[in-house]
Amino acid sequence: MINRITLPTIKERRKLRLLVSWIRKGRNEGWFRQARRPVTINSYKNYLKSLKQGGWKYECKEIYIKKKPVGYFDFKYKNNKAEVLGLYLDKRFRGRGIGLYILSWLLKYLKDLKIKKVVLDIYSHNLVSIKLCSKAGFNLVDSKLEGHRKILVYELNLEAISENVIFARFHKAIAEYITKNLDLKGIKAILGAGSIARNFADFYSDIDLIFIVNNSFKNLKQLAGEHQLNEFNIDITVVSDTYLKQPISNLDSSLAQVIQESIVLYCQKGFERFIKRIQKLPKIERKRKLISLIFELGWLGFVPKSWRGKYKYGYKWYLPHDLPLIRNLPLQGDYIINYALDLIFQILFYLNWKHPSSPKWRLVNSFSLLILPRNFKEKIRKFYTKSNNFTRKANILIDFIEDIVKVLKNEKILQGNVYKKYIVTRDNYIYCH
Repeated sequence: MINRITLPTIKERRKLRLLVSWIRKGRNEGWFRQARRPVTINSYKNYLKSLKQGGWKYECKEIYIKKKPVGYFDFKYKNNKAEVLGLYLDKRFRGRGIGLYILSWLLKYLKDLKIKKVVLDIYSHNLVSIKLCSKAGFNLVDSKLEGHRKILVYELNLEAISENVIFARFHKAIAEYITKNLDLKGIKAILGAGSIARNFADFYSDIDLIFIVNNSFKNLKQLAGEHQLNEFNIDITVVSDTYLKQPISNLDSSLAQVIQESIVLYCQKGFERFIKRIQKLPKIERKRKLISLIFELGWLGFVPKSWRGKYKYGYKWYLPHDLPLIRNLPLQGDYIINYALDLIFQILFYLNWKHPSSPKWRLVNSFSLLILPRNFKEKIRKFYTKSNNFTRKANILIDFIEDIVKVLKNEKILQGNVYKKYIVTRDNYIYCH
């Protein structure tokens, strides 16, 4: 693993000698611009002086793997603009995701320095670097000629990208690096979840990975759980492919949600269809969940006004939503009103063919759903800020339920005796072996 990114000390001639040899190799391979004269320690020092005279700040960092230096990258910056100058890796470590790791690390580092724009030049024949910078988010903005060779100019507007997105991209680069450097024997697929899937991360975010393995995989206990990679927490969930082959209704609901929102980092050939099947919410499962949640709201007294006191869909809806207040239990009322809102959030996710997000992301992620009640965001803000009493909050929830039921009717999910067909057959009504 990459265990250090550090600045070489210019006073150490041994390190300078190694750095100069890397620059020479890069130029001989045709990746870097050719110098008129061979690069030496003195010419490198003179280059640093010229940058300083031009007002540039310069940094060069070595890349270490298993405590051994395997390459370097350098860059300069001034006036909120930065330029990536070079990135070189020992041939033995290429194709292992290190380049994207380094470039993603650098973008996060430059973002912290308040740099607004990053540019880099690439020879048009350097397809590996072109692919790398495109994957990191750079866009082609110009081209120029250097002798007989064409140089492509790439640019990234760091100011337009939030710090959380930059952090999440770095998390993804780390996950891809881990994936490319693992022994994949017995591993069917690796999925990126959490910050990687949401494209949002901060200092407190873990790098969440799901490993789908076959029954012969022997390192379950060693792989599962939290691990440390440099300053990052890697949280790994291990799932057997046998467990996932059962009906989705039997799976842990939180696991199903995480798998649905995950992105595929690695997948064994022929296993792609299986992953897609897991990620797609089955129609019958969605219908069961929606009906179940509507009845659960009804048992709390939260139903459309037109249902109250009436027999519909095989059930009589008689409970008032303010029953805790009638029973003089105001604290219970506060608890129920918040619980009812969470049930509504879950319904909205299922309406949009998604498993509900985990509770800590449920509210934020609900705003991006396509099918929502009228004025949803505005009413949610009122629920949490302006509405201080039970009745106001209850009216907001009932408005949501009215709109939700219209969708359920249009989709013909609510029709016939659904209570008998979907509710009394559930496990919490019938216990037997």
